[in-house]
Amino acid sequence: MKQSFAYSLKVWLTSSLVSPVIYFVIGLIKEGLQSKGLHPGMDLLTLPLLYIFIVVCTCIVSLPTVIMFCLAVAAIRKTSLDNRYQVILLLFVSQLLVVVTFVLFLFLFPGFEQNSYYMLMGCHCIVIGVSVWWYRRNQLFNAINAHEPIESTDGLPS
Repeated sequence: MKQSFAYSLKVWLTSSLVSPVIYFVIGLIKEGLQSKGLHPGMDLLTLPLLYIFIVVCTCIVSLPTVIMFCLAVAAIRKTSLDNRYQVILLLFVSQLLVVVTFVLFLFLFPGFEQNSYYMLMGCHCIVIGVSVWWYRRNQLFNAINAHEPIESTDGLPS
């Protein structure tokens, strides 16, 4: 369970910290292409404050989701599935949890501008998808390099 928690925490924190950056970059490119400049009342000095606000809100809102993801990781690790299938299942579960969290939040608090909201959800889906694969891959390679046994080897020597 300790490894499942550490893995889930890495995926969650990566998503919470990187997704707003991607969101801002896309927003700045989009605004620049439309030649409107930044949003009225917004300057480059307010972006760090907005980033911190989004990260804090994301961490608070997604706390139940990360707990469910941790439980799903622990359950999937106990299966006899090949590592490839475990990663595919983790990708599916993580994407489902992100979408459910965002849709539930949008349903409970409908005042948000939906295009921006969906763009932020897409950023989270991308970052979580990459993180699920990346951290699982690193976990497997670290176990192999340290000659530690791993549950299912996917044809790799243990």
